[in-house]
Amino acid sequence: MHYRSWNDASIHSRVMSDEDVGFFEWEVAEDLMRSDSAVAKLFGLSVSEAEKGLPVLAYVNRIHPNDRKRVARAIHDSLVTCGAFREAYSILHADGSLVDVLVSGRCFRNRDGDPAHFSGVIQPAKPKQRHHAAHHGSAMHLNAHRPSGPIAANNA
Repeated sequence: MHYRSWNDASIHSRVMSDEDVGFFEWEVAEDLMRSDSAVAKLFGLSVSEAEKGLPVLAYVNRIHPNDRKRVARAIHDSLVTCGAFREAYSILHADGSLVDVLVSGRCFRNRDGDPAHFSGVIQPAKPKQRHHAAHHGSAMHLNAHRPSGPIAANNA
């Protein structure tokens, strides 16, 4: 596999700016998702509440309805496989405006083998990049183990 340096200009051209990249972490069992100010602003959430932690559905419910089921399925698949999560979708703001984003993350298991922690990055996407990613999304597959929780229960 060929890896490119973050300094590669083609990688930088795919994001709006480095300052727009946000970070999040989700403690799955506690259903507590914490994020930085960049993520909070992208989702139209209170920065202080996002930093303290909110249920994951506070974020999922702000995903555009046309994307929500697909993204929820991809989150579920990542919880099942503890594999990589890479999705592009639109966030719908209260004023009706949309922001396209790219999200990359990964689920990690605890010592008992259960999905425990999910962390990643999110960044605004250029419209052309979002279109490409949405049509060439992740190739995650379900296996026999199906986690419970808000994503699995609401979107199975």
